Amino acid sequence: MEKISKPGVYSGYSETSYDGWKRFSEYVKMRDGVKIAVDYYRPTRQGVLEEEPLPVVWIFTPYDYRTVFATGKFTDGTEYAPDLEEDTLGQAKLLVSHGYVFAAAEVRGTGASFGFRQSVNSDQEAWDGYEMCAWLARQSWSNGKVGTFGYSYYGATQMEMLRKRPPALKAAFIGMTDLDKYDGWVRGGSLRAFGTQPDAAYLDDLRNVPVGELESEAAKAELEKAVVQHRFSTRQAENMKACPYRDSWCEDTDTRLWEDISHVTYLADINQAQTALYLYGGWRDVFRRDTMMMYCNLKQPKKLLFGPWWHMDHRPGFDMAAEKLRFFDYWLKDIENGLMEEPPIYYSTGNAREGGEWSFAGSWPLPDTERQSFFLGGETSKTAPSINDGGLSKNAPEEESGQDEYQVVYDIRENIDNHTQTEDRDKKGLTYTSQPLEQDLTVTGHPTMDLWISSSSDDGDFFVHLIDVDEEGKGTYLSDGKLRASLRAVSQPPYDFLGLPWHRCCQEDEHKLTPGKPYRLQMDLQPLSHLFCKGHRIRVTITCACQKVYFIQEAEPPAVTIYRDAVHTSYISLPVVKQQGGIK
Repeated sequence: MEKISKPGVYSGYSETSYDGWKRFSEYVKMRDGVKIAVDYYRPTRQGVLEEEPLPVVWIFTPYDYRTVFATGKFTDGTEYAPDLEEDTLGQAKLLVSHGYVFAAAEVRGTGASFGFRQSVNSDQEAWDGYEMCAWLARQSWSNGKVGTFGYSYYGATQMEMLRKRPPALKAAFIGMTDLDKYDGWVRGGSLRAFGTQPDAAYLDDLRNVPVGELESEAAKAELEKAVVQHRFSTRQAENMKACPYRDSWCEDTDTRLWEDISHVTYLADINQAQTALYLYGGWRDVFRRDTMMMYCNLKQPKKLLFGPWWHMDHRPGFDMAAEKLRFFDYWLKDIENGLMEEPPIYYSTGNAREGGEWSFAGSWPLPDTERQSFFLGGETSKTAPSINDGGLSKNAPEEESGQDEYQVVYDIRENIDNHTQTEDRDKKGLTYTSQPLEQDLTVTGHPTMDLWISSSSDDGDFFVHLIDVDEEGKGTYLSDGKLRASLRAVSQPPYDFLGLPWHRCCQEDEHKLTPGKPYRLQMDLQPLSHLFCKGHRIRVTITCACQKVYFIQEAEPPAVTIYRDAVHTSYISLPVVKQQGGIK
């Protein structure tokens, strides 16, 4: 077989040596006596169990991966399931067939595990991950080398483990999760309105497959005992809503919640972990900025992959299972497949011309970009059915006065986290649209926005959306930024924030608005890599709500003014790949 090793394509270095597996299920006692449920799958060949020690790759999840739904099949809508035949993406099956033991353990207070959760991403949970790594490493069927993988909360549990530096954890494949919990969930001071599945009713856990023999009455009774303990778990969504500031005190956990559960708090400890990292994200993922910040702040041997993906989607067009195998073969089996000889970053560019869809890079942000500013203007673009249909130009305004009035609309239904439509947002917001581009313009990096505003209220949330408008006038959402006006103060970040405006958002940083007085808001937008084609237009849409994604402040919709004059200059700054033009 020809040897091929490149991102998403891997063959000839590692053989499919096994044609089956055997599932084992048991409880593992933690240091405090709480029992964690774990399933593990050992490879078989023609029904014969492999007795030689093998590397172990595992996931640590709160998401009831053992649930049995009405169909009678194991499924939870993710990649993993207790019966690997239900593992539709083949990621665990591929690893087992190539000589790995795959294991899946459930976070305490969830699934079939005992105990309860004081909070998400707690120090207790981190120690559980450490102990599970040690347990997996010392089993007779393990060679002592352990790897982890997974995205979203599966990624967060890996970051927890890195805090504790388990010696056996040699490689971690971490995707689509947060580094700074407050910035990931409250970005700019307004809390996200979804993503709290761990708050499911604890009795739902009774649908889980019991540990041990599936039909055993003793196993079912043990599951019932475990689930009863789950009722003491704290409520993630309620606690987050009760903690609006980065330094808010949480009564349920008796901690400063955001500091306690944020991985960046433990950055110095994480950077002492002797674990190779493969980080991946998607240009449509809610945590795409955090993934970039992870890459720029973590010091281990590392790779970064960024593709055109939503949060937890199936990554069409890229074989993620093969990429995991390539990574673990290199770090857990010492197979020299060239993985770490490549440039460390591999990323896609949206809307790219044929042959330019994917690129390697040596660092982030890209060194070959320059900032180009596009200013909000009063000229009419005649392209948007918005309240103002304003213009966007590379020429700074010279007028002494210029402004747009906006009666805030809360009922904006489009969900920027799972689709790219912009019609409702454009119609109910203020839009600023450029003239058609004279040539292609590639934007790769982190946009920023300077926005001058005033309000009839003493506070409010401001959302900025970056949109690509084609020749037919159809808009495609690309990126967004947001900021609560009272938390506008820019502070010195405690980690490398890539020179972007960072808002500490502590209670003492809150400064309410004086109605009618202009204020400057500085914010970053989510990173992107996108080609604006010749003939397309760049649009900035401003709203004061994003209903399906962020909670709305409980107040009457205020009247807002956006300023765009020579003194109060509002503009978006785009990181443009050099040697390109754009518009005049």
